[in-house]
Amino acid sequence: MERILSALPFILLAACTSPFGSSGPELKVRTEQEEYVANPIGFVSPVGFSVKNEGDESIYLPHCGEVIVAVDRREGGDWRQAYGGGSLCLAINTSGPLEVQPGDSVRSVVSVGEPGRYRIRVRATDGPDSSRFHETVSNTFTVEYSPMD
Repeated sequence: MERILSALPFILLAACTSPFGSSGPELKVRTEQEEYVANPIGFVSPVGFSVKNEGDESIYLPHCGEVIVAVDRREGGDWRQAYGGGSLCLAINTSGPLEVQPGDSVRSVVSVGEPGRYRIRVRATDGPDSSRFHETVSNTFTVEYSPMD
């Protein structure tokens, strides 16, 4: 019993360690602007963003024509997923893991149609077939309706 208890801290430490190491991959997710405008008659605002690999090893992003992301909306004091996170990929789109080598960036776009404060959440893996992932969030940005003339 004493051996089990003495091993417990190492077991707990291993369970809390990221598969990418202590800090995860070095990703920077950034929107092209901090404010966007959507038309209140149903048009959405395209939000351009980039994902830069600032680490020493390649990372892989899910993609189906564009990088697949989740968009979180600030509600009260909490972030709640508002859009995305998964996608039905049509055959006309290229799909599969998108490799981003060290120092490289990819640009993508996501559409947001309601006013609010948002952030983009990107999930990266350490290999094209890996199930180990790390999530990184972007800066926050706002979407407002344009005034009707």
